[in-house]
Amino acid sequence: MGAERMSLRLIDLCNEALDLVGASAISSLSDGTVEANIVARAYGPTRDRILRAYPWNCALLRVTLDAEAQSPPWGFAYAYALPSDCLRVVELAQGNTPWRLERRDDGQAVLLSDEGPQARLVYVRRIEDPDEFDPLLADYLVVALAERIAAKLTESPSRMQALAERARRARALAAKIDAAEGGLEGDISPAWGA
Repeated sequence: MGAERMSLRLIDLCNEALDLVGASAISSLSDGTVEANIVARAYGPTRDRILRAYPWNCALLRVTLDAEAQSPPWGFAYAYALPSDCLRVVELAQGNTPWRLERRDDGQAVLLSDEGPQARLVYVRRIEDPDEFDPLLADYLVVALAERIAAKLTESPSRMQALAERARRARALAAKIDAAEGGLEGDISPAWGA
């Protein structure tokens, strides 16, 4: 998909959130309006928190990583540089092998493990293209974004409270359907907090 179309879909999602707050629509995230500035600051962190909090099927990716040439100084035999779009490691396919996530001195996120010289893992990736969101997840993102920006754009406590409740319902529905499609029905205990 072209960058222009992706940008239009992103603006559509942001405008849906602004509609819920009762604020004016924007034409781009950089159009200079108060609404655009607020949404531009809130969108990325809100999206990443929502994706990290739960293993959404549309955000899962399976990869095989090669161990880095240099082993960790102590504690584990292998280090694997995580992909830059990794928001959360869900599973290390080597079974019950202990593993840990850390950052090196240079800021690179790494997975440490005694399994090697390759690691197969499933991780939650950052989704940049809004068309890749499941429709129910996109709805939840819109409402969560509206809830996040409401305090800056409205002085209505009742609207903010209604948005918080609507976000809880949207999250529950999206997670329930996602879990059923991923074989996790009945086991939807994400670390909420978007």
